[in-house]
Order: sequence, then C-alpha cells, then structure tokens
Amino acid sequence: MKSFFIFTLILVVAMVALRLTTLGLWLDASSDTSWTEILAAILDTSA
Repeated sequence: MKSFFIFTLILVVAMVALRLTTLGLWLDASSDTSWTEILAAILDTSA
C-alpha cells in the first residue's frame, strides 16, 4: 500500500511539473496571468 502511495505521489508531481513547464512557456506570451489562474489550470488537468 505504501509503494502505491509513493507511485501516485511521483505521478502527480510529474504531471504538475509537466503542466508548469507548458504554463511557463504560455506565461512568456501573456505575463499578466495570476497565480490563481495557474493553480486552476493545474487542478483542471489533474481532476
């Protein structure tokens, strides 16, 4: 059970990191995006 939790944690971190890099590229184009919009976008993809 513990190994499953660790695997899930790594998977979530990897997804968030991937999302952050794409958002980082996207933020270069529109720099006036707020952190709440970024968090909403991250939560959208994880759900």
